Amino acid sequence: MKDIMEHLDKEDRENVLYIALDGSYYANKASLLAEFKKQNEGKFDATGKLKLLTNEIPLIDEGNINSITKPDVTTLTEETGLTATSSGYQHPSSQCTNNNSGPYRKVLSKSGYSRLIANIYLPAKPNEAVMTPSATSGDKGYIYTGAVTSGGQIDMGLALNYEAGPAPTNETWGMFVTGASSVITPDYGNYKMGTSVYMKYYTPQNNQAALYCSGYDKAGNPSIHTLVVAVSTSLNFKTSGVGMQIKRITSIGQIKNHQDLTTGSFIKNVGWSNVKIGTTSGSEVLMNSSNTSSMCGYKTSNVLVDYTNQANEKVWVKCGNL
Repeated sequence: MKDIMEHLDKEDRENVLYIALDGSYYANKASLLAEFKKQNEGKFDATGKLKLLTNEIPLIDEGNINSITKPDVTTLTEETGLTATSSGYQHPSSQCTNNNSGPYRKVLSKSGYSRLIANIYLPAKPNEAVMTPSATSGDKGYIYTGAVTSGGQIDMGLALNYEAGPAPTNETWGMFVTGASSVITPDYGNYKMGTSVYMKYYTPQNNQAALYCSGYDKAGNPSIHTLVVAVSTSLNFKTSGVGMQIKRITSIGQIKNHQDLTTGSFIKNVGWSNVKIGTTSGSEVLMNSSNTSSMCGYKTSNVLVDYTNQANEKVWVKCGNL
C-alpha cells in the first residue's frame, strides 16, 4: 500500500482501498478492510479474492478514442460560453450512439486529460429518483466519469442503491468501477441521497485509476473514501493524459441488449457543478469550448439538460419521453 498511497494526492489518503487485477484488495486501515469484507459478503472466491467476471465491461460501450465521433462543440446550440445563466431544461441538440443499454447524457473532453474534479448533486427518491425496471431491463441510476483511450475505457463514479432497507448501503449512492479489469464491482463508499459530493477522478500512476468522494453517509456523518484500481495495460492509461479523453455521464443503465425506454425509471436534477479537467493536481481548468470535444444525449427525447456551460449543468434522464 505504501507505493499506492504515495502517488495519491495528499488529501485523498484518509480511507483508501486498492483493488488489483487478480481481485486481491488492500486498505490503509484494518477497520476499513473489515467494513469492506462485511459489505461484500458473497463476492469473494474460495481464496478470499474478489470474484472475476467475464462480462465486467463499461456501462456504455463507446468504442475507443479512435472511433469516437467528435462534432465541433462550437456548432452545438448548447454552446453559450462561460455565462452564469442556465437555459432551463431542454433536449440536447446532439444525439449520442444507441448502445442498447439505456438512456444517458454524455460530455467528453478533448484528448490530453487524465483527471476530473466536480461537485455533484445526488438525486433523492421519490421526487428525483424512481426505478421501475421491467422483468429484464435491470434499471439502475448512474452518475460517473472515467477515461477513454485507443485501448478501451473505464467507468468510475456513483450508482444508485435504490432498494429500501436498514443496511448502510440501502437508499444511497455507492462508489463503483467497471472496465478496469474483470473483477466484480464491490460495494464501497456510500453517500446520502439529496446531498452533494465532491468527486475527483484521476490517474495516480500509469495503469491505475483513482476515485475520491467526499460527502455524507446515510446517517448524515462525513464520508470520505478513495478507491484505487489497477487498470489493464491494454488501456494505455497515462498520468500525462496523452491519448486519453475524460468523460462524464448521467444514465439509467440497463442490461445490455435488454434496453426498454418505456419503464418510466428516471433520475432528475443531477447537478454537475464547476467541472474541471487536467493532468496533475492544481492543473485543472473549467471545462469550456476549447477543451470539450462533444456533448450529446441518448435518445434526445429521453434526456433534458438545464445547461449553463460546459462546466455547469443539471441533467434529467428517463426511460420514457420527456
